[in-house]
Amino acid sequence: MLLRPAWWTAQKTLPPKRGRDTKKYVNALAQQENDDATRKMKGSGKTELAELSEAQQESWHKAMLPVYKEMAGRIGQDLIEQIYNESAALGFK
Repeated sequence: MLLRPAWWTAQKTLPPKRGRDTKKYVNALAQQENDDATRKMKGSGKTELAELSEAQQESWHKAMLPVYKEMAGRIGQDLIEQIYNESAALGFK
């Protein structure tokens, strides 16, 4: 859930738990939509999806480090860290 900090701060009547519940709901809905879309792509026979091995994922991550560094200068290191943390929570390295 992406919201501007100023907007979120202004929502004094919204308890933090409500925000967490909403985030869980939206994430679950997005995951279901992603799973459905992936199943359709695989079933169509028109798309080949490749799943990377752990070694390939590590190689990909190393190759992306310069991009992460460049983007941190544009969007902030704190946002990059949040992305890392969310990815780790989802099981991505």
